[in-house]
Amino acid sequence: MKRIIKSSLPYLPQLDSLRALAALGVFVQHFFPQGNILVSTVPLGDLGVRLFFVLSGFLITGILLNARTGIRSGSIIIATTVWHFYMRRFLRLLPVFYVSLALGLIFSDELRQYVWWFILYLQNIHYAILGDFSFGAHLWTLAVEEQFYVFWPLFIFFISDKLLWPTMVLTMVLGVVSRLVFIGFDLTHFQASMLTPSHLDTLGAGGVLAILYAQRGKLSGQYSRTLRLCFLAGLSLLFVVLTTKLAGFPSTTEFIFGELGAGLVFMWVIGNAAIGFRGPLGWVLDRSLLQYLGKISYGLYVYHWFVPKIALTFAERTGVVLPASEWLQFMLYSTISIFIAMVSWHVMEQPILALKKKFSYQRLPEVRIPHQTAGA
Repeated sequence: MKRIIKSSLPYLPQLDSLRALAALGVFVQHFFPQGNILVSTVPLGDLGVRLFFVLSGFLITGILLNARTGIRSGSIIIATTVWHFYMRRFLRLLPVFYVSLALGLIFSDELRQYVWWFILYLQNIHYAILGDFSFGAHLWTLAVEEQFYVFWPLFIFFISDKLLWPTMVLTMVLGVVSRLVFIGFDLTHFQASMLTPSHLDTLGAGGVLAILYAQRGKLSGQYSRTLRLCFLAGLSLLFVVLTTKLAGFPSTTEFIFGELGAGLVFMWVIGNAAIGFRGPLGWVLDRSLLQYLGKISYGLYVYHWFVPKIALTFAERTGVVLPASEWLQFMLYSTISIFIAMVSWHVMEQPILALKKKFSYQRLPEVRIPHQTAGA
């Protein structure tokens, strides 16, 4: 009889709350006009995206490290594991994305012109070639994550134990180096930021954190000390970025080091949320409403971009007057986005996710080879 091998991290509820806060930051940047003080002072949407990247790197690497343990012991088959990984990613991410594309094809001539870029999850490259956004400006992040998922399991499963940790750190370095190289080839900051290699430092930061988390029992107090060190290093980088920006220097410093700084700070945030923040911050992250919004955050992110246009079109055709206040508009658009994401989650996403059990990571019966610690 086959027994299911643990394939993912245990449920970490405070991470759902972080997803919700990241989505809220994106809402602020997209629903308030550019001149609003919340948008012009702190790029909450950009920070939310970076938080999503670090979270993705952490969770996906954690899943792969657990599966890697079974592969190293000989108790699960690597080809099946890779196939099941991709199928589980497909079930989680593609339905919502393709539904949004199907709706977009009805209303957008621009999407119809470029649809194959989106169907193949190459919209970020499409934006880079155009030098601007076409349909669904926020969708570039989904392409970056999907492209990351394509090659990341191959690294995790096939590199040796000794090279696992250096590979994670090197991945972070490659993110910074990639941005330098792209600028050297005369790509604009926009074009370079659309390409997946430019975000390997935040995605890789999640991978480094996943190893630290997997070994936290061995590391004991070193786990918290390492997270504090990452926080201080990230804060220092962000301070340099802010200082050069206020001094009027070119934005290259911000472009090169801003993402790395944010990634290091978010390692501290996610690493502590994974073991559970206490105190006032823990109280906030433990709120059930926030955690529920985190569960539906993928739909919140994908659908929210289209809400203002839907609301404006509805108002024009029905004569309904939308509120003039920026805050009331923000609340209206956020409420509509939440409602759409709730319907999507309960009607479509949850039933589809139930199919994941058909692609469980399994091990063969009674293979008595001792497991290695993931990342050891």
